[in-house]
Amino acid sequence: MSAAARLPGERSGPAEVQELASLLRAAVGAGPLEICARGVSMRPLLRPGDRVRLERRPPRFGQVALVALEDRVVLHRLLAHRAGRWLVRGDARPVSDGWVSDAQILAVATGRRRGRGDPGLEPLDGPWLRRLAGLRAWTRHALRRARRGPVVRPEHPRSPGAGPPACRGASLPPAERRSAAFALSP
Repeated sequence: MSAAARLPGERSGPAEVQELASLLRAAVGAGPLEICARGVSMRPLLRPGDRVRLERRPPRFGQVALVALEDRVVLHRLLAHRAGRWLVRGDARPVSDGWVSDAQILAVATGRRRGRGDPGLEPLDGPWLRRLAGLRAWTRHALRRARRGPVVRPEHPRSPGAGPPACRGASLPPAERRSAAFALSP
């Protein structure tokens, strides 16, 4: 099967992915494009069979984008942006796909149609969806930290002269405090 006939989500070689990415980039550059969603990685937002409208726009946090990975082209959410790279992950996936460059983002999903008979186009790039994605990412992070348990730090004895170096010598007169601080510094 040629790269032009492959659909987003199917695994293929790097050369085929590059060819498909260039075809999709050219098609979206000519105007909005609709593709049929496959797979379940973006459930419940996108279901298999949904028609997704793609446009060439600057990507923003929380949007769903068409991304060219090493072995496939996927529709996944943009979770974080650092130094010209985006962290992408499907909503229903437990782990991310990793960081991708701005050049690997082919288009941004702006709308969807449910199934074949739905005539209306629902917008996908509203600010409430981006906030919801950010809240979900923060919640997952907080839950992971909570599962690890509380951070236990050793307690310092409450006797004079004990505790962190900044506290030692606090009860001394100022001149002796300076000499105690120099004596404690490594």
